[in-house]
Amino acid sequence: EHLLGGASGNAWAWALALWALPVALATLVWGARLPAKSTHSGRRVEIVRGLWRDPLAWKVTLFMGSQSSLAYIVFGWLPTVLRTRGMSAVDAGFMLSLSVVTQAASSLLLPFLLARLRDQRAVNVSALLSTGVGLMGCFFGPPSTMWIWALLLGAAQGASFTLALTVIGLRSYDSHVAAQLSSMAQGIGYLIASCGPFIAGSLLHATGSLSSLAALCAGICVVSAWFGYAAGRREHVNAHLESAR
Repeated sequence: EHLLGGASGNAWAWALALWALPVALATLVWGARLPAKSTHSGRRVEIVRGLWRDPLAWKVTLFMGSQSSLAYIVFGWLPTVLRTRGMSAVDAGFMLSLSVVTQAASSLLLPFLLARLRDQRAVNVSALLSTGVGLMGCFFGPPSTMWIWALLLGAAQGASFTLALTVIGLRSYDSHVAAQLSSMAQGIGYLIASCGPFIAGSLLHATGSLSSLAALCAGICVVSAWFGYAAGRREHVNAHLESAR
């Protein structure tokens, strides 16, 4: 029995180890397609300067990080919140799935509307306020209306994510700056976002109250709406290109 238990306990490790195979294959493919070093000799390389000192670049980055932290909190803790409110495990999982599917649909449809806007300030703020309303509905709304709040939450978060990606390109005046701003916004932004579920779990464990978690989510929504408003203004980051060999 002990041996069987040990074997089953290690099964998850072997399952995870199998994912190294496609990674290794992708590495080989990419390695084979990399150009030789000699092909770069004599070419000019464009280097972006001043991006990390630009306030607008940081507003874009913090908009990305704050709205992503809400998504991570929802993925990690929404079923627990609904279970605490008395919903069954199956129903709680279904509500999360409904929200995620709606989020995906919203992410696909929104870019067609964004192309018509002069700037994104109003829609950024609206998306984050709608996210807050959806979250508060999940925390405090009647159980019979939970599907409405799950749909609203998914649509709003899908819009927020698309908007955060969109402003990266719109705040950049060329592809070189956009690539560097994307690295900054997503690298730092997702690092910030990864702290969201940990902070939410720690707060919930310390207080034992859903109200404290709801207050945290509401606060993040307000902060993210502010950064979204600042990042949505029709202007470009103050960065410049330098050529190097």
